[in-house]
Amino acid sequence: IEHMFQVQRQFNSDVAHELRTPVAVVLAQCEYISEKKPSLEDYQEFAEVIERQTRKTNEIIEKLLNLSRMEQGRIKVQYEMVNLQDLLQVICEDEQEKSGENLHISFKLEPIEAYIDIQLMTILVHNLIDNAVKYSGNDVKIEVGTRHTLPYCRTGSRQVENKIRLWVMDHGCGISKIDQKNIFQPFYRSEKSRNSKGIGLGLSLVQRIAELHGGKIQVESELGKGSTFTLILPVKKEV
Repeated sequence: IEHMFQVQRQFNSDVAHELRTPVAVVLAQCEYISEKKPSLEDYQEFAEVIERQTRKTNEIIEKLLNLSRMEQGRIKVQYEMVNLQDLLQVICEDEQEKSGENLHISFKLEPIEAYIDIQLMTILVHNLIDNAVKYSGNDVKIEVGTRHTLPYCRTGSRQVENKIRLWVMDHGCGISKIDQKNIFQPFYRSEKSRNSKGIGLGLSLVQRIAELHGGKIQVESELGKGSTFTLILPVKKEV
């Protein structure tokens, strides 16, 4: 119980810390405008700063609300059979358009249908690709893949396919063994990622969405060589 209280206190502190910075920046800009007589160019610059910080605040609030709803079971998951190959290609096209020519995505996609919530799975994949982009430098190379796993019985005969794997692999800075144990905690960021645009909630959402689908998320990484995040899902044969 004491550990639960400590986690809650730390979470509240992290929320306050993350929201304090963009709010402080917006207030500073507003105070400067009210005290000085800035030029039109200054006004435009202040407006851009305020818009950027407001969007960051809104992103934090939106992710916190989604995480809270999932934890409380207030999100109604709408499962349906979906062609993963088509869904992933649409998501990657959107990411490509957003990131421009610096993003190069290769595919290893098997034609697989999965029993998922399209909206939640889209959030999960977007977060994995966004993470790969943030920590891969200027020239981003990502591999997105899917496959069925075929486990063996003790007799050596194959069982029916019962797992689906979806992975996003990058060649970025990688994650240390210590950080790998903590990256799914809300607001956790390693020292290397402190100066990135992330807020430390994306992977928490990824893990919760995986759990809602009866699956799990795994990470394999080595410093300086990149990371691979793998979503493992059960195969649902009946809609």
